[in-house]
Amino acid sequence: MIFTCLFSCSSSDSISPTTAVDSMFNAMKSGDFEATKNFISKNDVAMWEAAEKFMNSVDPDGIKKMKEKMAGNFREKAKSISYKLKNEKINGDNATVDVEVIENEKTGSHTFNLVKEDGRWKIALSKSGDMFNSMKGNMGREKRGLEDGLEKLKSMPPDSLKKMLDSIKSKMKIK
Repeated sequence: MIFTCLFSCSSSDSISPTTAVDSMFNAMKSGDFEATKNFISKNDVAMWEAAEKFMNSVDPDGIKKMKEKMAGNFREKAKSISYKLKNEKINGDNATVDVEVIENEKTGSHTFNLVKEDGRWKIALSKSGDMFNSMKGNMGREKRGLEDGLEKLKSMPPDSLKKMLDSIKSKMKIK
C-alpha cells in the first residue's frame, strides 16, 4: 500500500491536500519515517534532518535504536487508531485539512496546514498545531517552533544533552 501511494504520489503533481495528509498518515502508521518525509514541507524536513544529524553527533547508536523503537511503537499504536479526513480548504498555495483521530474510543481533532511546493501539496508540520509538538521542539511550557527547538538543543552543553538522551532511552527501555 505504501509503495503504491509513494509511486502515485511522486508521479502525480495533482494529488489533493487530503490525499497528501492520508499518505503521510499511512507512512507514519507503517513506521516508515523516511517515506513520511515525502509529504512534509522542505523547511520542516530540513529542520527534522538537521535535528537528526545533530543528535547523531552526540549518540549515533542511541538515536538509531530510538528511531527503531519509535517505528515499532508507531506500527503497534496504529492498530488501535483510525482517522477521518474532512473539510479540505484550498486558498491559493495554502490549504487546510481537518483530521478526526479516534483512539480507544476517544476522538481528537487536528487541523493540518499544507503548502504547495513544486506543484505538490506538503504538510507544514511547523504550522499544524499541537499534534506535532514533540517534533516541533516543545521543550518547556512555551510552544517553540522547529528552529527554536533545534537552537535550544544546539545550545545545550554536550553532557546535558547526553544525559537528556540517556533519560529518553531509559524511558523507552532502550539499552
